[in-house]
Amino acid sequence: MKLEIETERLRLRSYEASDLDAVHRVWSDTLVTKFIRPGWTPTREEVASYFQRVQKHWAQDGWGQLALVLKEEDNLIGYCGFKYVEETPEIELLYGIAQAYWGRGFTTEAATACLRYVFENTELDRIVALAHPDNKGSWRVMEKIGMKYEKMAHHYDAELVYYVITREEFRPDVSALYIVRRK
Repeated sequence: MKLEIETERLRLRSYEASDLDAVHRVWSDTLVTKFIRPGWTPTREEVASYFQRVQKHWAQDGWGQLALVLKEEDNLIGYCGFKYVEETPEIELLYGIAQAYWGRGFTTEAATACLRYVFENTELDRIVALAHPDNKGSWRVMEKIGMKYEKMAHHYDAELVYYVITREEFRPDVSALYIVRRK
């Protein structure tokens, strides 16, 4: 299944083979990965392997990560979606965006659309988000979409802030354009 979610300014869609170079560029930016995987520079093979894992995850669970495309430019600028928190049954909202697009609300728009999709189309009732304590931009996104700080937690070999939102607590902006297409 290929999925596309459209918002006012963004298209979140299943990854395509042609996305490899764009994703590689985003992940190769040390400022983008500073709080995600410090010091990591992915190879093209790692990106290709990631695409395969994402496709398998969508097929198994009906949720996962999506490419984040700015409609105005038809340009892949990042990613947004879900994965399991390592060694737990918790589902994590995660996102990353090329630094040229920081501070314009794109991540908040994408995260809201992803939460809306998962709460309207799956049985998931609780989503968490994790961030490095110094990544205040990520905290702001979590808070803007209605997530609440719960605790500090140790995951991915680091102490991270741990935010939570439930299906019952989620309140999407009803004025926002939101279209889902399944192919």
